[in-house]
Amino acid sequence: MDSILSESKAVEAKLGATLGAVLIGFAATCALYGVTSLQTWMYFTYKFADKLPLRSAIKLLWTLDTLHVVLLTTAIYHYAVVDFGNLRALVRPTWSLGGMAIVSLVSNVLVRALFGMRILKLSAGWRWVVPVILVNALSLFSFGSGTYFVIKGLSLPSIFDVHEFSWSLWGAIAASLTADGITTASQCMILRRMKTGLESPDSVIELLMKYSINTALLTSLCALTALITFTTLPGTLVYIALYFVYSKLYVNSLLATLNARAGTLKNTLDARSRSGGGPATEMAFKSREGDLTRPAQFTTIISLSMKNMSSPVTCGGMDEV
Repeated sequence: MDSILSESKAVEAKLGATLGAVLIGFAATCALYGVTSLQTWMYFTYKFADKLPLRSAIKLLWTLDTLHVVLLTTAIYHYAVVDFGNLRALVRPTWSLGGMAIVSLVSNVLVRALFGMRILKLSAGWRWVVPVILVNALSLFSFGSGTYFVIKGLSLPSIFDVHEFSWSLWGAIAASLTADGITTASQCMILRRMKTGLESPDSVIELLMKYSINTALLTSLCALTALITFTTLPGTLVYIALYFVYSKLYVNSLLATLNARAGTLKNTLDARSRSGGGPATEMAFKSREGDLTRPAQFTTIISLSMKNMSSPVTCGGMDEV
């Protein structure tokens, strides 16, 4: 009882860094959910020639993202409305908050699995199977460690007592950062090997490499900041607010990378058309015969309708780029 009272006093003294931080994180999460929904709508509007498993996975990710917002809204309603003014209630974790964290972990595992599939598709072989296996192993470890942290935390009388087993959160985030680093490095190395020496296709590849690096830096920075605030600000809930945002950034990084195919390729083709290269409705990139530094399977036919952007965008060998 004394422990709960002391925690309540701590919350009262730092209400801005507890409930205030959570509310700010909730607002940012809702904004990013809008971006996720827009990106999902754009993905299906572009009508990429992606296979059914990938399209189904995108639908599942959006569903999980929606569930994430619903559970988070339930938790905020509980703390800010149902138990308004009850400082003791603010230190008790709720089932909806734990459920939101589990949904985030599942979503992150699925995103990493899709990035792993992308690596295998880009490499068109089994040379990169070891990094993909390592990424998925780290992802599952992060899921297991994070799930332990959530379940253990729900059994505690105070949310601030989670520092007793902080190793599980450290392990989950460290595994996530390592997996993201391997994924980004693998994608950039494969894309670099795909360069043909031609300005037009190489500019697309370089832009996709920048996309991979920038999105990875954004999500990693958010996760690292959450870990730092968890360690250095033990009497606050700033790290939880950052974790709200982390899951949304992760899903958006995948969708942004997939949707970038339409914009970058169309701009490249438009530039080629304006330069006098004729109608830019079809373009093929072929690696040189006998050049082992470039994958022989990198033959891509891109068919774009320059009149109607709602028509299908088919990218033969680059569906997963």
